[in-house]
Amino acid sequence: MTPVQFEEVFEKVKQIDGGFEAIKKFVLDLAFQGKLITSTAKTPSDTARQTVLRAKKAKSNEESLRNLRPKRDVEYSYSLIKSTAPDHWSWIHLNEIALVQGGKRLPVGETFSDEDKDHIYIRITDLKNGTIIDSNLKFISSRVHKSISKYTISSDDLYITIAGTIASVGIVPKKFDGQNLTENAAKIVFKGISKKFLFYALKTTDAQNQLLAKVTQMAQPKLALKRISGVQIPIPPLEEQKRIVAKVDELMALCDELENAIQKTNQIKLTYLKSVTKHIRDGAPNKD
Repeated sequence: MTPVQFEEVFEKVKQIDGGFEAIKKFVLDLAFQGKLITSTAKTPSDTARQTVLRAKKAKSNEESLRNLRPKRDVEYSYSLIKSTAPDHWSWIHLNEIALVQGGKRLPVGETFSDEDKDHIYIRITDLKNGTIIDSNLKFISSRVHKSISKYTISSDDLYITIAGTIASVGIVPKKFDGQNLTENAAKIVFKGISKKFLFYALKTTDAQNQLLAKVTQMAQPKLALKRISGVQIPIPPLEEQKRIVAKVDELMALCDELENAIQKTNQIKLTYLKSVTKHIRDGAPNKD
């Protein structure tokens, strides 16, 4: 970050209202406008194109392995920050480098169980805070799993919710590799780019606005898979992706540290006030 960029960021951060979550969101948006790090690539445009080509080839190979045809039904949207991003970044729609595939509901008549069986059934309520919550899990038998075995998620994928809390994106812990995914979420299958980078890219205000712009209005609003496939995101060179992720991680951790410190300070103040109040009350003269 250059001194000019730092001054610009500092001035904007001072104006943020809404606590640390708002600051985190602002930091993320800055990162995807290229304002948190400075590129060091000598031929950045070529490097970015090569990164995209590798990711496209990996997607094509995945389609061949799965005997899939490229989907034509894509609803494209367009970024509003493209003009302010670094010139050497490439811009693509998600379907160019990734497969977006939905989960599956349990077969009619089948139910999941609290008992620890062979396979976890990942529900929408398990998908929180950018991860999968490892508590109150539900399970299915090998027989049920076999009937919906095409609808599993890998720890190499990302998930995205399509009902309930819509467009929540998350990383899949190793424990959930190969487990069945609810029909209320989809998996994003990709290779060749940083998983954490894509995770952050889809959480930006810009990407979220694209995803939510035309959410299907039904009794229960739902995000169409074709809408996810059509979101437009930036692809910097791979090494720059890693540096962006490292800087965002660093600043997010700092926000958490500062927030925890403030909470502890507030708790100390509260404890002190309670102590003073009790002291005053206990020491007050008896009016009887």
